[in-house]
Amino acid sequence: DVLVRDFRAIAKQYAKTWLFIDLAVVSVDWSAIGLQSVSDPSGTGNTDAKKYIKIIRLLKAFRLVRVLAVLRSGRFAQVQEAAVRRTNVLG
Repeated sequence: DVLVRDFRAIAKQYAKTWLFIDLAVVSVDWSAIGLQSVSDPSGTGNTDAKKYIKIIRLLKAFRLVRVLAVLRSGRFAQVQEAAVRRTNVLG
């Protein structure tokens, strides 16, 4: 294994592999925050925004359950190893 210190090489590899995954996760979180700020705090109106907030929270909960299932099953090392092999092939 080699320690890479070149910022451009690191940024290029990140952009090829994890950037879009991170953007997808962050966009879901920011969407939830935006919908919460738009929804009516009194609880009397804007039921569409409340529905979207519930859906986003449900999707986040499912994502957490999947991560916990991978960790619990001991497959985390296999998933990590596969990701490293994939990045080595791409890089």
